[in-house]
Amino acid sequence: MKLGEYRVALPWYPWLDPIAPFVNWVPTKRGTKQNLEWYDAYNAIKHDRENNFADAKLIYALQSVVGCFVMLCAQYGWDFAKKGPAAEDAFFRLIQAPQWDPSEIYVPPSEAAPRERPYPFCAYSDEAGQAFQYEAGHHTDLKPAGVPI
Repeated sequence: MKLGEYRVALPWYPWLDPIAPFVNWVPTKRGTKQNLEWYDAYNAIKHDRENNFADAKLIYALQSVVGCFVMLCAQYGWDFAKKGPAAEDAFFRLIQAPQWDPSEIYVPPSEAAPRERPYPFCAYSDEAGQAFQYEAGHHTDLKPAGVPI
């Protein structure tokens, strides 16, 4: 996921340097070699607050929250973050993300227009436990179970 390549600025706190919460996260053949001070402090405090409370630092809290934001950007793409002038007022501004070689992309881009596909499923939504089928893309078309969609 190249998490170490993400950098996030905090426009509301311009005196802080951009944060790269996973910069020390190193992939290895056996998984990852983790050297994340903010995560190590969190884990130590979680398991023994009285003896490790001195490890609690505001910068670690910021790094962990930025880490959550980075994970969302890694999962849902650059479009998840605001860009351009809109990003200037956002709490987080993604300023660097990894560049992917086409050979590293799991699903190559398609020139074909996406087509809607019905995926019916049942959900119990009324007080009597009546099952309804729902057709993806048509959220207003609720029909009792057993009725063809």
